[in-house]
Amino acid sequence: MLFKIILDLTNCFDRNVTDLLLYILLMNKI
Repeated sequence: MLFKIILDLTNCFDRNVTDLLLYILLMNKI
């Protein structure tokens, strides 16, 4: 799944970056 790949990628970044990416994903879903 694309979502799982994104989560795996964000694990390499800081928590702030992960939260930002998740926020962007949620906005794109809407």
